[in-house]
Amino acid sequence: MARRRFASTEHGEAAHSSVPKNESIGKPFYIALTLLPLTFLVYKLSIDQENPVTKLIRKYSDYRDRWTERNALHTRMTEQAAFDRNLFQSSPGGKVVELRFPEIFNTGAPWNVSAGHQANLGELIAHYEKQNRDEEARKVAALESREGAAREGKT
Repeated sequence: MARRRFASTEHGEAAHSSVPKNESIGKPFYIALTLLPLTFLVYKLSIDQENPVTKLIRKYSDYRDRWTERNALHTRMTEQAAFDRNLFQSSPGGKVVELRFPEIFNTGAPWNVSAGHQANLGELIAHYEKQNRDEEARKVAALESREGAAREGKT
């Protein structure tokens, strides 16, 4: 049977080797050694105004002009869309009141209706047309009062 060994009690000759180990300088030293000339090179290139790297960057930096053109086009399109929307929303509406379900007036059963006893829908139609005209007149008056207030505020 083998003896059990514990790391805390291993104090023999095998635990401490008397042979010295060769330790290398390591990767950080070589990285630092490489970075010194690279840093100097980047510094020199950054001082010169017309170095090849700057010329190459300028050659491909026409994106600013393209972005300026795109932004101007987008602004014109947005302004035109706003003008069109304002035009369509401020145009007068039709004189006909659109009902969601116009057949609601004719939904009654046709049986057992005596002749001449159907409702006269002319008064009902006139009522809704008058209501629509009044509402449109109210909207126009409110718009004119807002525009008048805006003009007075600017002057």
